[in-house]
Amino acid sequence: MQNHPDLAEVLTAVGRFLEREVRPALKEKDSGLAFRALIASHLCQLSSAELGFEEAQDRAELEGLSLLYPSAEEARSAQDAPRSRRKAVLGALNQRLAEEIRGGLSDPQRSEQLARHLQQTLRTRLMTINPRFDSAADVP
Repeated sequence: MQNHPDLAEVLTAVGRFLEREVRPALKEKDSGLAFRALIASHLCQLSSAELGFEEAQDRAELEGLSLLYPSAEEARSAQDAPRSRRKAVLGALNQRLAEEIRGGLSDPQRSEQLARHLQQTLRTRLMTINPRFDSAADVP
């Protein structure tokens, strides 16, 4: 039985093909198209990396949101749910978070809790997009 590659493996392979074979072949004939092939290659590789970390990122974000909203049982139940369910729960909880922020934050302790969650979520996303991102640096 032959195992089919998953989407991340396909994107990585396409990205390498564009970078290693298509771009060099185009470089002398059409430098603009060669540059666009390089961009496409990087987008494939970035998408592949994001797919590889997506579930872990979602779980971490759901964990943070469940700490912010302990009564939100759906945050805990979505941890092991299929992707579509996780995304729906994340969307609903992030909407709740946005509404809370828009409503104004008069409690300094709550403001700090929300800021810590947002900083950690942003830090995690930035580390995926750019593995060389200095995660020890402060995220304003």
